[in-house]
Amino acid sequence: WSSDVCSSDLDAPAPAPAPAEPAAEPEPEPEPELAPEEKAKQEGLALKDAANKLYKAKQFPEAIAKYEEAIAVFGDDCSFFFNQAAVLTTLGEFEKVIEVCTAGMEVADRTFASYQLKARGLQRIGNAQAKLGNLEGAVESFSKSLSNARTKQTLELLRKAEADLTEKKKRDYIDPAKALEAKNEGNEHFKKADFPAAVKSYSEAIKRDPSSSVYLTNRALAFTKLGAFPSAEEDCNAALVLDP
Repeated sequence: WSSDVCSSDLDAPAPAPAPAEPAAEPEPEPEPELAPEEKAKQEGLALKDAANKLYKAKQFPEAIAKYEEAIAVFGDDCSFFFNQAAVLTTLGEFEKVIEVCTAGMEVADRTFASYQLKARGLQRIGNAQAKLGNLEGAVESFSKSLSNARTKQTLELLRKAEADLTEKKKRDYIDPAKALEAKNEGNEHFKKADFPAAVKSYSEAIKRDPSSSVYLTNRALAFTKLGAFPSAEEDCNAALVLDP
């Protein structure tokens, strides 16, 4: 049979499909805008970082001013206050340290800050109190700091404050006139053979005036009457140190 279709027509390749149109790139989504509080926090942290750099560069007045800016922008981070207090400590402005850290502790309590941060603020208050001679306050602040977070440094500061406070109380207790009164009372007790009372009065005299060797020898004699020879010997040796 005959056909009008040639074999060459059957063997011809099909035309290539037209290239597909490239997919359009999606429009980038705009970055979500920060909430006002979060924006303030980020600005405050940036200012704090700048203040930290100024502090490390020993530009102390500039660092203090920069921490003030951070606090003004975002006042809910107690570390801003405590960092500023560190600079004030370096400058010896201890009353201001207590003021700034006290404000920082109020923020720490309100914002449920970590125990470590609270401990830092209390330690800096205690250190400032010790420098100002308020050893009772320092002991209390260091103890509170340790109740939040125990550190070797704070423990050492507490022990030193306690030792200094004990010595201060001894110094404040010295009164030569009252020492003489106590010695005379001891003599009266001794004459009446009330040796325990005599020891007590002589001990008071020694506390009131630890520079007198007479009070030590008097107490040593009273200890001898009580048969407390080691205590008597100890008092005699101490008297010889004062009056060789």
